[in-house]
Amino acid sequence: PHLQHYQQGQVPEIERQLAPVFDIVSTVPYVPNDTMALTLTGSKRWPNWKVLHQFAKQHCALNNKKINQAADEVEHAATETLPLLNNLANQHPAFTPIAETITNLCRSGFSRDQPNKPKE
Repeated sequence: PHLQHYQQGQVPEIERQLAPVFDIVSTVPYVPNDTMALTLTGSKRWPNWKVLHQFAKQHCALNNKKINQAADEVEHAATETLPLLNNLANQHPAFTPIAETITNLCRSGFSRDQPNKPKE
């Protein structure tokens, strides 16, 4: 269940987890320079690794190993998506600009190579 279905202070004690990918809709491939719909740490800007890491620790109760595992899984899934995007672009030429944008987003991802990258 989503948190919006509960009143403040009445959230049941359950294990926290990331939303499944079908809960995430990005308009960035279609609306360049779009921002997030909701704020994260008071901002609608796309968060960097440091902000995501801090959020995962404080609000999702994840340790460094779990955080890095989740990030690795996202990067792996993005990499596996690239051939599908290429095939769709070949089959539907009008989709090519969107496929190229998504491909660039998948390849760029978020950098965990910052000086403050957490150690496992």
